[in-house]
Amino acid sequence: MTNGIEKINQVVEYIESHLIEQVECSTLAKIATLSEYEFRRIFSFVIGIPVAEYIRKRRLSMAAEELKSGCDTISTVGTKYGYDSASSFARAFKEQFGLSPQEVKDPDVKLSIYMRPRFELFVIGGGDLEYTEKLLDPFCIKGICGTSPISD
Repeated sequence: MTNGIEKINQVVEYIESHLIEQVECSTLAKIATLSEYEFRRIFSFVIGIPVAEYIRKRRLSMAAEELKSGCDTISTVGTKYGYDSASSFARAFKEQFGLSPQEVKDPDVKLSIYMRPRFELFVIGGGDLEYTEKLLDPFCIKGICGTSPISD
C-alpha cells in the first residue's frame, strides 16, 4: 500500500516523463487516487503552486536547459514544449526567466530553473535523550477552540 508521499512522487514522475505531451489533470488525479478537485487542491498545497503552473514552469525550465546546450533552434524547442509560435514561447520564457531565449544561449548567462521536487519521509529520534526539568513561574496560554472545516 502506498502512502500520500509516494503518490505525489508518482504524479511528479508522470508529469516529468510526459512534459512534451498533453498532461491531463484527470490522469494525474487517478494516479493519486483522488477526485480531480481534491487532487488540484492537495497538489497546490504540497507543491506550492497549481498543477498547470508547475507543468508550465518545468516545461520552460527544460526548454531553457536545451537552449543552453545549443542543440536545437529556439522555434524547435518552443514547439517541442507546446508553444504554437516563437513569439508566444519567447514571451512566456521572458516572463519566467527575465531573459529572451536568444540571451540564454550565451554561455556566460546564468540561469535559475525551476527544479522538480522529490518528497521523502524521515523519522528522526528513537534514541536516548538527556534532559533536565526546570520549574518555571506559572503562565497562561490563550487561543481559540473549535473544529476545523478541513476534512483531510
